[in-house]
Amino acid sequence: MIKLLYYACLFLFLVLPAKAEAFPEKPLILLVGFNPGGSMDQQAQILAGLLEEQLGQAVEIIYFPGSGGGAAAAMLAASHEQGNILQFSPSLSFTFPPLVSSASYDLHSFRYLAAISRDQLALVTGKQAAYQDWQGLLNAGREGGELVYASQTQLDRFLVTHLAELEGLRLRSVPTTGGSSTLPLVLSGETDFAFSGGSYIAPALEGRVRVLLALGSEPLMNFPEVPTLKDAGYEVDLEVLRVLAVSANTPDSQVQVLVAALKAIVEDQSFVRLTEEQIGIPVIFKQDQALETFMHEQARTLQFLVDQSAP
Repeated sequence: MIKLLYYACLFLFLVLPAKAEAFPEKPLILLVGFNPGGSMDQQAQILAGLLEEQLGQAVEIIYFPGSGGGAAAAMLAASHEQGNILQFSPSLSFTFPPLVSSASYDLHSFRYLAAISRDQLALVTGKQAAYQDWQGLLNAGREGGELVYASQTQLDRFLVTHLAELEGLRLRSVPTTGGSSTLPLVLSGETDFAFSGGSYIAPALEGRVRVLLALGSEPLMNFPEVPTLKDAGYEVDLEVLRVLAVSANTPDSQVQVLVAALKAIVEDQSFVRLTEEQIGIPVIFKQDQALETFMHEQARTLQFLVDQSAP
């Protein structure tokens, strides 16, 4: 009888599946494709802390700047760590580099967990400018013969060049390295206007910068009266969401755990205060098919702008 029980227990041990180890079973890595110090870093810092609370594991931030987040995306796409490595980045990091370079990844190299905030891209000018709005800038360009604008990225040059061609304007771009070098050019009047990813928000609230045009599909959180590209009659927009993604080989069970944690984080008041009051961008939560659709629509818009820029 004892021998029979022994063999019965051995049989059950061999045929029944072992209990899966709860995810995450080890510390996680949060990839940030930009240098420390900017608003992405600010959000990443609080994200890491809140993910630790939600998941019960340490979260280490690794900075891997390059190609507007594309270098980090390439690293993530090649990873075999599944949900143990996440990337926090603007949606452009996943959609734009493959269109303009021989990137080692494409849109399908990732699983997009959630978008948790919306960037506030805009075209801006200094308060001393003679024009008060976007139409005034266009009129000034037609009368003056040339507009000079401060650019930060290849993509904003594609977009602004496309708008200038539609409006029949002559345009000269002045490349810059970021918001810290862009805003002084419009504040001093050295350029007529500038592209800004968000560094304009504080000086605009102070009255030193005038916001001319919102580049996303939604009105700007702090400047809802400013027209969007669609409001101004254009058929494109540059809506950019801040997204968390994992490699495409991440199983559903891990994705579900991570998405649940992120859903709780966007409701955490410390995250909301940092994002909306300090950085000045709205908290959102977009997931599943809605986010997948957004990523593909953005890729199509960017492909259109790339094609328009071709000689």
